[in-house]
Amino acid sequence: MQIFTLPEISASETQEDCFSQLKPREWKVLLLLVDDFSNQDIMLALNLQRREILTLKSSISFKLNLKDPKKLLQFCRSNRDFILSRYNIGRM
Repeated sequence: MQIFTLPEISASETQEDCFSQLKPREWKVLLLLVDDFSNQDIMLALNLQRREILTLKSSISFKLNLKDPKKLLQFCRSNRDFILSRYNIGRM
């Protein structure tokens, strides 16, 4: 099993900055991915089209400096607690 670490970030950028770039809809998708929702489940939960889900996942990957959108789900699984803590900090 491969463990994914936090994405590489530049010296001028912090992990909080990466997550603070996410828009509310992107956060909704990210939180559902953390809970292991499939694209179909996300479509039903958020009443979105498949293409919208793929676009949002791509945008999230870009903002979190993940080079490959396919690694987003693995990143979510490996960093669940960290992602949830970033979400809670952003809401304070």
